[in-house]
Amino acid sequence: MADFGGGIGIGGGSINIDGSGIGGGGGGSGGVHLTYTAQLFAEALRRGEVQTWEGEEADILEKFLALKVGDRAEQVRFLGEGDADWGTAFVADVRAPRRNGKVWTMQITVVQLRKAVMWTLEYAELQKDIRTWRQNAVGGDGSDEASIPDLTQIAQWERAKDIQDWDHYDAFETVDGVALADGTLKLAQMIRKGIESYTIHTPLPTMTYRYYDESAGIGGLLDKYTASLPHGPAGWTELGGGQMWEQLQELTYNHNTGIPDIGTISFRWLCVSDKGVPAGDGSTTRTIQFMRVDNVEDRLYAQADPREGGLS
Repeated sequence: MADFGGGIGIGGGSINIDGSGIGGGGGGSGGVHLTYTAQLFAEALRRGEVQTWEGEEADILEKFLALKVGDRAEQVRFLGEGDADWGTAFVADVRAPRRNGKVWTMQITVVQLRKAVMWTLEYAELQKDIRTWRQNAVGGDGSDEASIPDLTQIAQWERAKDIQDWDHYDAFETVDGVALADGTLKLAQMIRKGIESYTIHTPLPTMTYRYYDESAGIGGLLDKYTASLPHGPAGWTELGGGQMWEQLQELTYNHNTGIPDIGTISFRWLCVSDKGVPAGDGSTTRTIQFMRVDNVEDRLYAQADPREGGLS
């Protein structure tokens, strides 16, 4: 635990907090003391204070060696101890430049992490067998049921090739002489050209947040799906989520591939990655990635409650 001293007394230019007496003119007698020089800073995901301490070489060295980056700051001087929006303060950086003589100045940076998650969005490339083309097409809005390829007829047409019935095969007819039409004919023509697969892209929304206090649930959602995208830990602010949600909702049904795009964000979301990366200052950055899928085989992947992953 980082302890920044005992009682506080105000002197002429310094605040002596080691209980050894009140210094004058920023000097003080014995021990190290906190000077008037200080700095507050605030960023999107963290805020903090830089405390400046002065003292003789032996005192500063003793305090420097006693502090550890990542220790909780028991006595934050200018910020709150942590609340619903900000986490527990901890020591993030310690520096001690030497001044003239044996007087040293030590700067201690205390940081609080904002309880906020960042959303980003990318797309994964998926290769699908050409025989899946337009299998998810539906009637209305410009398409019709007749355009959905009949895979049974495709198999009967390919059977003509297997038995070297070239008349039917070249005419795009089944072995029984039924002519292929509409989407079935288009699919057969692509197969005849040697096209075996095609590419689609699926959204990969990614949630990232950094914390110092322990966060339960890492790995709890892996290989499971949720009915909708979860939110961050309960009470945490979400940044970038609104814009991402709008982008997902703007996607519509794709008639060229027969694959339904987002349209709504109520598709199933499979958790494909969840990792926590610790930093030297004691904090951890957690990154959780989800993949949008049209359907999930329940015998292979279970539905998860977001709370299993520490989310809401």
